[in-house]
Amino acid sequence: MSTFYGYTNDGIFQNAAEVSNSLGQAGAAIGRFRWKDVNGDKKVDDNDKGIIGDPNPDLIFGLNLGLSYKSFDFSLFLQGTQGNDIFNYTKYFTDFYGFSGNRSNRMLYESWTPTRTNAILPKLDINDQFSYQPNSYYVEDGSYIRAKVVQLGYRLPASLLSKAKITSARIYIQGQNLFTITNYQGLDPALGSRGSGNDTGRAQTEQWTNIDYGNYPVARVLMIGLNLSF
Repeated sequence: MSTFYGYTNDGIFQNAAEVSNSLGQAGAAIGRFRWKDVNGDKKVDDNDKGIIGDPNPDLIFGLNLGLSYKSFDFSLFLQGTQGNDIFNYTKYFTDFYGFSGNRSNRMLYESWTPTRTNAILPKLDINDQFSYQPNSYYVEDGSYIRAKVVQLGYRLPASLLSKAKITSARIYIQGQNLFTITNYQGLDPALGSRGSGNDTGRAQTEQWTNIDYGNYPVARVLMIGLNLSF
């Protein structure tokens, strides 16, 4: 369910000879993305589109750790996924000419030029209406580990509480979403389902699973608390 569909990126056309051998790819030109002949029929067309990523993780995990020493206690909750892909659709807006707005540093410094042939992006060409089609360039590893909750507490000595008729008191500091370990280039790898602009039902929302369309990231939260018992 919800697997990503498109062309498989096979590099960038480097010269006229490669363009001549493009197997009929529409829009083939020096400095543009080249699509892979997936089905091996010696031509590149819509029949070479296929599954290029899977948003469904192989593993969803969580881990609770706890430690106490004398009056101190510490707890940590880690959560994450492994083996899932993300379709980073924000690259359509930041890395290509298909949309008017801000651009990424990648577009400026990693686009193809005759002297930068190892680039990851096609050359800057306002007439290129082909390279930003759905393809494997958008697909990234979405695996991550996140520190969902980290808490450090200290229980005050009973001798300090007896006069105030307090049975126990504990002060703690807690952080939520303190850090995330991931190779994903977007803002947040923990994506859910979202609907398109004309979303009319749950089925359509499921089709957008793990597609980063500019999803707002979770916030980092720091707090101090006090537990009292009378």
